[in-house]
Amino acid sequence: MGRNTGRGPNYFTVDLRLARRFGFGKDGRHSVEMIFDSFNLLNRVNFREVNGNTGGALLPLSDVRVKGGAGLQSTSFRGFISANEPRVIQLALKLNF
Repeated sequence: MGRNTGRGPNYFTVDLRLARRFGFGKDGRHSVEMIFDSFNLLNRVNFREVNGNTGGALLPLSDVRVKGGAGLQSTSFRGFISANEPRVIQLALKLNF
């Protein structure tokens, strides 16, 4: 197998966290924190694995580059087998005392 065999398309994700703390009480030691977390905010499909199983059809070739294609089925050679997580959004309320 040659160099960079099994490479797929570029990986790109945007993870974001916004938080705001609100203090309360006489001494100011207590607070409530509101948190917004997002992972893969733009919901881009990031493929993880490429099907490199040729079934021996490419055996006589010495230098085979396996590069995935989005239009291929997962059962065919060079098709993507799996993808990373889709968009995930979390909301949290944290009480500090």
